[in-house]
Amino acid sequence: MGLFGTLRSLVVYGFALVGLATILFVLFSYGWDGGPPEVNLESPDPEED
Repeated sequence: MGLFGTLRSLVVYGFALVGLATILFVLFSYGWDGGPPEVNLESPDPEED
């Protein structure tokens, strides 16, 4: 029973850490105002000079 309780607590704390990390990632990525960050996926074309 002791091993099962230890594994269960590790799983619970693991899920808690993943959830907390997800919340922090969203807050830092999108900011408090909820606006998505400006990401430019197009690389600049060096031949357009």
